[in-house]
Amino acid sequence: IVEARLDASLESIKVRFDAATDRGIEQAAILHCRRYFPDADGEVLGTNCQAVWIDSQFLLLKFGAEASVRRGSVLTLHSSRVRSACGTSSPSFGKAVVEAPLSDEFPPLKISLRGPRVVGQCDKIMLHADSHGVGSALSFEWSVSAVGQFDLFAVSDIAAHLMSLSQSSSSIVIREDFLAPGILNISVVVTDRIGRRSTANELVSIVESATPSVYLDTPQEMQVVAGVDALVNALVTMPSCSVPVHAIEFLWSLSSLKTGTVTFFKQNTASHLVIPGDMLEEGAEYVIRLDVERPGFAAKVFSPESYVVHLHSKSIPRQVVIEGGSRTVNPENAIVLNARVKQVGSETAIKHDGLLWMCEPAPCFPGAMEIFGNKPSLPPSLHVPANALIPGTYRISAALWPQPKFVHHDTIVLWVLAADVSETLVQGPTLQVGGHAPPHLEVWGGVAQGDDSAWTWNCVSAQSLCAQIGSHSHGFRARLQLPLHLLIPGYEYRLRLQSSAAWSGLAQLKFYAPSKPSSGSLLLEPAIGHAAETVFALKAAGWKEDADYLPLTFCFTLDVEGMAATSSASESAAATPLGCSKATAMSTRLPMLTRLPMLTA
Repeated sequence: IVEARLDASLESIKVRFDAATDRGIEQAAILHCRRYFPDADGEVLGTNCQAVWIDSQFLLLKFGAEASVRRGSVLTLHSSRVRSACGTSSPSFGKAVVEAPLSDEFPPLKISLRGPRVVGQCDKIMLHADSHGVGSALSFEWSVSAVGQFDLFAVSDIAAHLMSLSQSSSSIVIREDFLAPGILNISVVVTDRIGRRSTANELVSIVESATPSVYLDTPQEMQVVAGVDALVNALVTMPSCSVPVHAIEFLWSLSSLKTGTVTFFKQNTASHLVIPGDMLEEGAEYVIRLDVERPGFAAKVFSPESYVVHLHSKSIPRQVVIEGGSRTVNPENAIVLNARVKQVGSETAIKHDGLLWMCEPAPCFPGAMEIFGNKPSLPPSLHVPANALIPGTYRISAALWPQPKFVHHDTIVLWVLAADVSETLVQGPTLQVGGHAPPHLEVWGGVAQGDDSAWTWNCVSAQSLCAQIGSHSHGFRARLQLPLHLLIPGYEYRLRLQSSAAWSGLAQLKFYAPSKPSSGSLLLEPAIGHAAETVFALKAAGWKEDADYLPLTFCFTLDVEGMAATSSASESAAATPLGCSKATAMSTRLPMLTRLPMLTA
């Protein structure tokens, strides 16, 4: 190993060897990192870490849950796993110190706390730390102090509880039996994989009477899209003790940092706010403020109950898509293509000033040269008459006008064949989760006539992305499965489907590999109960994913690895599945264990 470097996302490491290895063509199965690094099953690379060969010289390690690897960690290669392509290498060079990414232009690491600021006498404090920036936070150090008069023994008990938490705990729960009337200042210091640190704190009032708890279920830093409605939601939790409580009221406001204008929303009883998209200007910043009032509440609230969210309005992510018409034609047929401009991740159409059509190799069709590269087309369609076509292979592009260097464009490959052709279509990709197969993307193809054909799938992206992607089949339809462990999140992939039989055809598809869901947490209610008796409510909150791959599927498991269980249902597997569904919450009873289990979502 000559280099082990964190990538820009801080969620994986690219390992580089000094020469081509005898690997790189591993079978299409999920490879655990411990296959190559013996300590990868512990705290270093996390549970379920995945190893993917990009080519014979580069190995990508995708971190698992609770990975503790950071800049300066040492990776030791298994002495009998990897050799040079000619089989002459020595294992003595199988160690490497993890280095930071080459780029040092990271946004600053920020942290904010999400949770109620007023808690009644019979409720607990629940806080979640949201990290903003590149990568997730690696460690969390929680602390507490009193503001003014507070029971010192209670503060000591809370501090001891926070110190006992794992450094990977992004959420905390302080039980009601620890609390007393007054104000607590709860702080957290977070550190990421390259050593950056950030601090956040929250003042929480504990009042003597029972009252609902309110908190914004939205991070304090929020990206929105200009022209698209934005939603900010406040969660209201009724007190756990059965006593009468007074109603609460909400006052929302939106302030523009650019113009200084403030807009008030008369929704005093609504716990959510929908901001119309036409109020959000591209590139502007806004502040949403929520003031909670408790009319008729006799007990003293020690601090103002106000919540603030900063909105950053970004430009609409545009995508040009060429659609319509076949990718294979013969000289007797005209080329008819349409293009549209839509918002990335949705089917929302976006207005534009026209599209510029281009063709390579130029000049493509001497009889229709005026169609390409001269002026934008409105409506965005392309028509090349049959008498201008010449057999060959062409690249036709549609670019948003005017854009420097054609930032927003789409390109297809089109064949003009002196033979019978059929319209070949592709659909997908669709994310498949559950069942017996590992998570994967599926794409389908076929011809309009439905003839029995021979199919060939090829990946036409960069060679480092296309390893192990492709297949041959025969039948009326073509299907290709793409295991997620073969795809590098965020990279663009292009697939080509070729059919050959009585008819010939060609189709192309491009997509971006999905990133894994992020920024989520698992909440448990109640925090304490009795085995096999108490019904526990599990909730997965705050998970984010690309819009193209929604909705998410949530699988809850009970990890009892290395723990003796008296329940026969828990003795047969290290991780006992509790259920998978599109719902973010479920309720269940947990078995009796001799040690505490780990719940995951």
